[in-house]
Amino acid sequence: MPKINKLTKITVLLFFASFSSIIAQNNVKNVLELYKSRVEKDKEYQVNLTYKIYKGHSETLAYEVQKGTFYKKLNNSYTNLSNVEIINTANTYLKINHDEKAILIDNGVEKPEDLHLGLEELFKYLDAKIIEEDSKIWKIKLTPKGSITQLPFNQLIIELDKRTYRLKRQLFYYLAKMNFSDDLRKSDEANVKLEVLFDGYKTSNLEALNKVFTIERYIKKEKEAYKPLGAIRQYEVVNLKTNKEL
Repeated sequence: MPKINKLTKITVLLFFASFSSIIAQNNVKNVLELYKSRVEKDKEYQVNLTYKIYKGHSETLAYEVQKGTFYKKLNNSYTNLSNVEIINTANTYLKINHDEKAILIDNGVEKPEDLHLGLEELFKYLDAKIIEEDSKIWKIKLTPKGSITQLPFNQLIIELDKRTYRLKRQLFYYLAKMNFSDDLRKSDEANVKLEVLFDGYKTSNLEALNKVFTIERYIKKEKEAYKPLGAIRQYEVVNLKTNKEL
């Protein structure tokens, strides 16, 4: 049998490695394109959220947990996370903090961000590969391309449901450090890891939720000022709104 020299072996290995990489890239792109075609149909949806903050990238025990819901209908969105509500319509943005008893009023964002991944931006700045797969999920790892430094994280891991192509989990590994100390005189800095869990998706029978976008439920205009109503009537108002429409 003829001997295979080292250069030939290396060339063969590189060929198979490159071929495997191309297949993996095609697979992950196909999966994410199917995800995109699925979520583009979502003109209205609600999902339950769980946010978990970890002190350090390798930590497995959450430092803080917050639960909430997100509801979107066309260009209107509503978020309820712990004791904070955020309402956005075409004309008005409200952030109501029930702990601080304060309400921020601003102009609405015409096309607000939702919870879906923007694939055009994703593929522009990130490399993607499937790192785990079973009968129920794809686990995809996203890392910045080349020497890109403007991204706030050095890796993002997402899990997609194989049956519905919906997001089940996101895991952000942030570059920035946060001071976890409760004592302002001391420092206890660590990198932040943020886990976001999604469950209980609903895309129908959501009519009862439409009332959350009625801004007149929360505030009314009196001359050039805005007055909170109902349960938030005593809240402090911070007004940054410049357009006159509610």
